[in-house]
Amino acid sequence: METTIAAVIIVALILFSTLTLAHGYLSAQDQILQSWRATEQRVQEQARTDLQLVEAAVLPSRDEVELTVRNDGSTRLTDPEAWDVVLEYDALTAWVTRWYPYAGPAIQAQNQW
Repeated sequence: METTIAAVIIVALILFSTLTLAHGYLSAQDQILQSWRATEQRVQEQARTDLQLVEAAVLPSRDEVELTVRNDGSTRLTDPEAWDVVLEYDALTAWVTRWYPYAGPAIQAQNQW
């Protein structure tokens, strides 16, 4: 009788641990799927955006650059807070690549847009 009770407890523990592992695995797969879909949507939006440089000018103060771009793509550009502005230029000694954060409509300091 005592071996039957022990066997039932062991079977219950094995079932519980198996179900717990299965739940963890399925949850991880669901999170991966959601992440994949979000990435796919973002990449599709980027593919439908086609930015063309219209004009570039160094302002008289020589520490500001003004760029005008046009979107020839089908995706509207909204939410500038989410944009990444990366500028790559030749600084005579080497190529420089910099990321510039969005400052909003406030007065912008150096290295902001």
